[in-house]
Amino acid sequence: MRPRLVGPKGNLQGREWERPLEQEGAELQEEMVKQMEVLLLEKESLEDNLKEVTEEKNKLKIKMLENEEETSDEKTAMRHSISAQCLEKNKLIAEKQAVERENKKLQTEKKEITQEGRKNKALVKELESKVECPVCLVAPREGPVPCCPAGHITCSLCLPKLKRQGKVECPTCREPMGEGKSALAKVVIEHMEHQCSLEGCQDMVAFEGYKEASCQYRLAICPSKNPACKKMVPFCKLEEHAKACPGIIVKENLKQGKIVWLPENMVKGNKQGNDLTWTSEIFSGSRGRVFFFMMSRINNLYTLEVVMLGNEEDCKKYIMEVSVKSPDSYTDDIQARFRPRPIGPTNDTDGFCLTFKQKTLAKFWRYNMAKKGYEFMVSVKAV
Repeated sequence: MRPRLVGPKGNLQGREWERPLEQEGAELQEEMVKQMEVLLLEKESLEDNLKEVTEEKNKLKIKMLENEEETSDEKTAMRHSISAQCLEKNKLIAEKQAVERENKKLQTEKKEITQEGRKNKALVKELESKVECPVCLVAPREGPVPCCPAGHITCSLCLPKLKRQGKVECPTCREPMGEGKSALAKVVIEHMEHQCSLEGCQDMVAFEGYKEASCQYRLAICPSKNPACKKMVPFCKLEEHAKACPGIIVKENLKQGKIVWLPENMVKGNKQGNDLTWTSEIFSGSRGRVFFFMMSRINNLYTLEVVMLGNEEDCKKYIMEVSVKSPDSYTDDIQARFRPRPIGPTNDTDGFCLTFKQKTLAKFWRYNMAKKGYEFMVSVKAV
């Protein structure tokens, strides 16, 4: 405790000394209050920070839990995926093993079939040599097949020739031929391949499917009309022949139409039997197919037809439109649609054509004074 100072003037001087001390105490107390306020503010700030940190900590915990759940779900999904892949792999392995077993089985069967095929081929070759005619050295194409009592055969074409020559013995064993027929030879020739009989063709064809109508070397008549060469040409060479034939004109196409001229003296006073034929024309249609246009008049009946360089199956794929009109008209006066006729051994129309009478044509044809004849327009196209 500080000592109290008393001055020479008594107590008054002592109170004067005490006032600074009280003032100092008040200042200290005020300073302490301020520091307490600062401390309280700092405490509140720390409490707020602590609260924020606690909330952030809780959020982190929640997020960690969520991540753990997601990770657990992903792990579960991955386990399921791996399990499914393992099952699929095992299934593929099993299928592969089954395919390998089946392939091995097929290889064995193929080997057996190949061996059997070699045996059959050797047998067929041997049988074919036995049914070969010893005279013409060709296997017969059809039965019945004549044979001697020993079973030696002679084809039905050569045997009559031998008999006409007075030879009644078997060409192989010299025993009398007799009237025997070989059923075995008939079966063999019906199950073997024969070389195509058409000149120039080297194809070997089965007896059952042997059809000359589909051979590229089958003969077809030239479709020329004026003049008509009537030459029989192999189908595969017919286009080349037609382009050089004087009775056929080469055209690019007939879509735009062409003018047909009819002499006046062939119209006036025309009697039945005064027939006309126009020069045939060759042109290319769609997809490069070759067609022929042929036109004629018989007994005042006009016939317009289209012939295709193909077979019946080829013709079924096309419809030809043939139109006749006046050269001055923009519309067709006569029109017909029909399938082209396949080229064949004759030039018969066989119903594939457009026909009309001359009196129908006379309704719209145009007279050409300079040529002294009548004109009309014809067009041909595939539709």
